[in-house]
Amino acid sequence: MANGPLSRDEVAALLAGVADSIKGKDKRNIHDTKIVMVQYGKNSCITHVSVHLFENDGWDTANEYCNKINGLVLAGNEWMRAKIVNENEIERVTEPYQLEMLPFFDKRAIQKIIRSIDRQTLTIALKNIDDNILQIIKQNMSKRSIQMLEDDMEYLGPVRLIDIIRAQKKILDIIRHLEDTGEIVIGRN
Repeated sequence: MANGPLSRDEVAALLAGVADSIKGKDKRNIHDTKIVMVQYGKNSCITHVSVHLFENDGWDTANEYCNKINGLVLAGNEWMRAKIVNENEIERVTEPYQLEMLPFFDKRAIQKIIRSIDRQTLTIALKNIDDNILQIIKQNMSKRSIQMLEDDMEYLGPVRLIDIIRAQKKILDIIRHLEDTGEIVIGRN
């Protein structure tokens, strides 16, 4: 596979490789099996959901698989997310987080998110972002932090789109983690 955004065929080939790695296993001990749910979508719509079982001798680990899936950058507005789920537990299928959601977060959540992001990632992620989102972020920063951010953005110069997408994805992963651990609560309409 090439670096950069993946096509649907490349994603399908990736998932097929996982399925092939666990075929032919006749005896499975459920305690040695991890269940991974993969959501695939475009924009804010989920178009597919799949479930994969991982044994200890399958792919390196279910965690590594989830990290690889969650690290992919897809073409256009397509996205893919994987997470380990528990057997017989209700799992909600969620829309992807987008930086455009920031105006709907309360100030404490935005401040916690900003504090959790390293300066370089934040600087790259905010290149070419909508001015409204940039203003909301700046409203939740100290004057000194705003000045440092503006200086960093100016000094950084042009940035490849793929690097901006990766930096924004890191921020979205931080938001997901903060919500999963209960450090922030994101209300949804």
